[in-house]
Amino acid sequence: MIGRVAIERPSDANVLLKSAFCNGFAAVSPDGRWMAYRSSMSGRDEIYVERYPELGNRQQISTGGGAFPLWSHDGRELFFGSPDGRQMLAVTIQSGPRLIAGRPRVLFELAMLVQAFGNRPYDIAPDGRFLIIRSAEAETEGTPASNLILVQNWFEELKRLVPTN
Repeated sequence: MIGRVAIERPSDANVLLKSAFCNGFAAVSPDGRWMAYRSSMSGRDEIYVERYPELGNRQQISTGGGAFPLWSHDGRELFFGSPDGRQMLAVTIQSGPRLIAGRPRVLFELAMLVQAFGNRPYDIAPDGRFLIIRSAEAETEGTPASNLILVQNWFEELKRLVPTN
């Protein structure tokens, strides 16, 4: 199920897409005209785009399965992961009265954390770089990652290192 909630009026939540299929990870395009989402309506998880908010003109975007769709900041590309989390793909998009989508192409190989529910395991920084939560099985120079660096109270440390006075 995919729904919409107005921040100003959370009680006015409404369902946009409800079916017997597993639908999720919706992402609205930067121009607010299209919604990308993952659905199992074909028998496997694929990425679809429909007009938003009224829905319609559904197009299948992925061709070999897909997960976690996310629009580029300018709306000219739609990114998504492969179902196994091993590839990041992109599709060129032309938005207008009709959406015109190119063919999916592999951007890079990786070992992304794959999850069925929750949040997307990646995002795009304002400069266009990808921020990715890697799988615990991800390999670095042939060996599994063995540690994680967690910085707590980093804002306080920044103030100490770069005083504003």
